[in-house]
Amino acid sequence: MRWTRGRRAWLPSAIAGGVVAALVAGTVTWFVAGRTQQRAANLDQLDRACAGLLPGERLRGFVPGNSAGVLEEYGTLLDPGQESRALLNCTLSWGSGRWEPKHRVRIRADVPAAAQAAEAEAAGSEDRPVEDRPLSDFPLPLPPGATGGTGSEDRVEGSEVSAWLRVECPAGLRGRSGPSRMFRVSVELPSNAEYDHDVPPAEHLLAARTAVAIANWVAERQECGRQPIRTDASPRPAEEVEEWPR
Repeated sequence: MRWTRGRRAWLPSAIAGGVVAALVAGTVTWFVAGRTQQRAANLDQLDRACAGLLPGERLRGFVPGNSAGVLEEYGTLLDPGQESRALLNCTLSWGSGRWEPKHRVRIRADVPAAAQAAEAEAAGSEDRPVEDRPLSDFPLPLPPGATGGTGSEDRVEGSEVSAWLRVECPAGLRGRSGPSRMFRVSVELPSNAEYDHDVPPAEHLLAARTAVAIANWVAERQECGRQPIRTDASPRPAEEVEEWPR
C-alpha cells in the first residue's frame, strides 16, 4: 500500500514535469522559428528596398531577426506649384538604439537648386563650402563631368560610412521646369567599425560603388546623355583596399 501511495503521488508530478518540458520546448521552437521568419522577411525587404540599389549581400550582417525593418521611401514635399528636387529618397533602418535606429541605410539623389549648381560648376574643390568637401578622395576613377568623395562619421552607437557624387548630364534632366544639367547622390551605410576613424578602406569603396550604382540608375532613367560610370576599374590606392569583414 505504501508503494502504491508513493506511486500515485509520483505520477502527477511526472506528468506535470512532462507538460512543463513540452511547453518550454514548444516555446523555444516557436521563438527560433519566429526569428528565422523575421530575418528572412527583413532580407527580402533589403533586396527590394530603394529600387534594388542597396548592396544587399554586404549589408546582410546588419539585418536582425528580432525586429522588422523600417522602410521610408518618399519624395521631397514642397508647396503646390513648387518642383521636387528629389529623384530618389530612401531610408531603411533596423532595431531600436539609443535615440536612433541601431543600424541605418540612407540614399538620396536630387537636383541642386540653380544657384547651387552654378556655384558647384564654378568652384574648384578648394572653394567648395566646408560641409561639401569630402573627407577623402573618391576611391574609384571618375570620368569628366563627375566629382565625388567619401567620409565617415560617429553615431550614437558605432559609426557609418558615406559617399557623395555630383554628376553632369549633357542632355539635361527630364521633367524639370527649368534647365538642369546636374544631379547629386549621397549614400550612408552602417559600418562595422566602432569609431569613424577606424572605418576601413573596403567600406569606403563599398559606399563609393553604391553611389556610382545610384548615379548610373538615375542617368539611365533620365536619359541624360552620358555613359555609365565604371565600378570595375582599379580603385586608388589599390594597396590600401581590404576585403569587407565577414
